[in-house]
Amino acid sequence: MLTKYHKVLYSEYMEFLRTKQIAKILNLRTITIRRWIEKGILPAYKFGTELRIDKVEFEKFIKERRIKS
Repeated sequence: MLTKYHKVLYSEYMEFLRTKQIAKILNLRTITIRRWIEKGILPAYKFGTELRIDKVEFEKFIKERRIKS
């Protein structure tokens, strides 16, 4: 039985991106994304052997790197 917490946690609103997708979006190599994850620069989750990045956290990551003029 799913509790209220589980319903929020596994809701349709949570979207995850793969390292390959992030690399394609940023025009970088997948190994660069994996290094950022290993260094703690980019937060990620591990599902089995796959690393996934929460879409909301990725958007936050991008916004934090904006150059302010």
